[in-house]
Amino acid sequence: MNVGWVINESCGYCMCCGHDFSLILWRHHCRSCGNLVCYSCLSMFYIKDYHDLSEQKVCVSCISSVEEVQVMIMNEVDDDFDYGDNNEDE
Repeated sequence: MNVGWVINESCGYCMCCGHDFSLILWRHHCRSCGNLVCYSCLSMFYIKDYHDLSEQKVCVSCISSVEEVQVMIMNEVDDDFDYGDNNEDE
């Protein structure tokens, strides 16, 4: 996936929590949306590309979106799966 990153000089604050970047609070790019975020908002990982199977740094906004999608997919799979009735006497 090719993400357009926000240019470093175009934003002086974390696009998730709003803290100003400084010599101590560095800016990082989210590998999913390309936004500039601080380390606190980028400290989560998920497998972004199932073909590559590499972990990518993503922001808290993107990780919550991914988790919502994963829950929806798991619910759909669970609804479609036929568990059978193991309690019947044969």
